[in-house]
Amino acid sequence: MDNLETLSLFDRYAVLRKVNPARDLINDIMEATGRSEICVRMWLSTHRTPPKQICKLIAAKLGADVDILFPELCNA
Repeated sequence: MDNLETLSLFDRYAVLRKVNPARDLINDIMEATGRSEICVRMWLSTHRTPPKQICKLIAAKLGADVDILFPELCNA
């Protein structure tokens, strides 16, 4: 990241606008699953669990354990 202290307000905003971990997460899930942004946001905002195979794709993309990301699958 650029040294923010040396940037104009406009340039600071341009740099900081690109840094959005939540947006990156959505993009990663979309890429892994081939699902739309609306679908991914639905999973995230309503706590709806995707189908098990999709959960596995998400876990693989994020390098995380599927049981940690989706604990409800263990209880199903």
